[in-house]
Amino acid sequence: MNGKWSFQRFAALTAIISFLFAMGNIVVTILATPANVSTDVLTDPALALSVGADGARLMRWGMIFAAVHPPLAAAYAPASAEERATLEIVFGTIANMVYGGMWNILEEILAGIWFLGIGLLLRVERRIFSILSMVLGIAAFLDSFGNILSVQALASVGLYIYLILAPIWALWLGIDLLRRPVQIATA
Repeated sequence: MNGKWSFQRFAALTAIISFLFAMGNIVVTILATPANVSTDVLTDPALALSVGADGARLMRWGMIFAAVHPPLAAAYAPASAEERATLEIVFGTIANMVYGGMWNILEEILAGIWFLGIGLLLRVERRIFSILSMVLGIAAFLDSFGNILSVQALASVGLYIYLILAPIWALWLGIDLLRRPVQIATA
């Protein structure tokens, strides 16, 4: 077994494992939210405050968000009106900084560039996978530019497409690398 194949196998297994973690994150986050909130928590992180102590315990497993969501959600339910107002300000500030700035603007611009680039590079060898990659890139840009322009509908469409397709992309990559290793030419 050569080192190139071992690295590809490692990359494949890592991609497949990332699919499982991504799906687990989405499922647990949705399960942690009250029935009247549903998937809206994926586009409006402030709704996560309403999950209560039980939901906060589930969220702890499903969400790494500066490790802030679960403790604030657990503290919110029993808090007084004044304490709730403070928790809402703290939560909103952190959510805007991370969700609005780092994740859904900066990260999505970089992800969009990366997915479009990978899609273009793979278009001859793995055509359908390259199309999926480019769709992911466009979805990332929609999310980012929707947030930059404050057009929530555009951002939500991009985010939902990204959240659905990114785990599928990782699973596909992992399976594809195990089935058809990339042939690397040596000089």
